[in-house]
Amino acid sequence: CRRLYSSCTFFYFNVFNLCFPINFNKAAKIEFVSGSAFMGSVVEEIELPAVVEFGPAIFDMCAELEVVSFHQDSSFTSLPSGMFSGCTRLQKITIPDSVTVIEDSVFAGCTLLNTVVFGENSKLQAIHDYAFQKANFKEFTMPKNLVSLGMGVFDGCTSLRKITLSDKITVVYADTFSSCSALSEVIVPQSNPYLKSIDGVVYDYAETILYFFPRQKSATGFTLPDTLITIEAKSMQYFKGQELILPETLE
Repeated sequence: CRRLYSSCTFFYFNVFNLCFPINFNKAAKIEFVSGSAFMGSVVEEIELPAVVEFGPAIFDMCAELEVVSFHQDSSFTSLPSGMFSGCTRLQKITIPDSVTVIEDSVFAGCTLLNTVVFGENSKLQAIHDYAFQKANFKEFTMPKNLVSLGMGVFDGCTSLRKITLSDKITVVYADTFSSCSALSEVIVPQSNPYLKSIDGVVYDYAETILYFFPRQKSATGFTLPDTLITIEAKSMQYFKGQELILPETLE
């Protein structure tokens, strides 16, 4: 494919699916890239110009894609559903600060993805269902402004050992980490006023609700805090100990 001119502002379904390499004029500003524009393309590396908005599944099933670079002047606020789903060679990506939401299954099936970089000024507030399903993280640190996590965000991330939550996460559920067979620790920053982590186990700040007990936390026995009132559904499903001491306050 030839270099694209700066006057091109819209791209549509499958327009690049047989093209490689793909070169954009660095002065271009793209108003909208339609869903599946690169779907199934054999492109290995792409440097995008400034983009205002993407449709869903832009790079779906681009199995050869290894490197993606976003332009510093991009203003898009969403990574739409399935954007990089099935990009099995993608290992690292930097999320622009302008992004406020990572939608459903954006990186689902990116089985080599081991690094996601968020800037210090990241505006990311939400990560939706199955966004990182089957990724290859060993550790994951959330940006400070993240407020909510969807269902199964880290489903099947079997290499994931440690997660650090954000300052603003208000609640976290076991299904977020389903099938994270190596997970041993969830860290909550001390600056978070809603949640607390004690030895890798996640509670609400007052220690009245147990949200999550990591699958690989080593414990032959475990004593729940005397303040505990509620154990959330599935939160203790991976407990492997022989003895669990329950408080009298439990309802």
